[in-house]
Amino acid sequence: MHYRAYAFLSKQQWQLAAADYGAIIKTVPKDEAALEKRAYVYEKLGRHKPAIADYTTLMEKKPNDAELYRQRGIVHRLVEDYPTAASDFRLSDLLLPNRG
Repeated sequence: MHYRAYAFLSKQQWQLAAADYGAIIKTVPKDEAALEKRAYVYEKLGRHKPAIADYTTLMEKKPNDAELYRQRGIVHRLVEDYPTAASDFRLSDLLLPNRG
């Protein structure tokens, strides 16, 4: 199912990709790759709260992943939560080597 979900993502068929990634996560709740892809797809669909929730769940598992903070910061910016976006971007910068 990962291949099909990725194919939908590649073709920007966001609804179909979200459904497949959701099914993968339901079957294998610890599948971090599927959770990250679903967060991205939710962002593309304008489903910002679920995207933030997925990124937050991932960050609990991988607290030193700068990219997750950057991605969540982007979504916070989209919903005009600028203080939280700025905080996420600062943390992302601090976690990147040779930056911060």
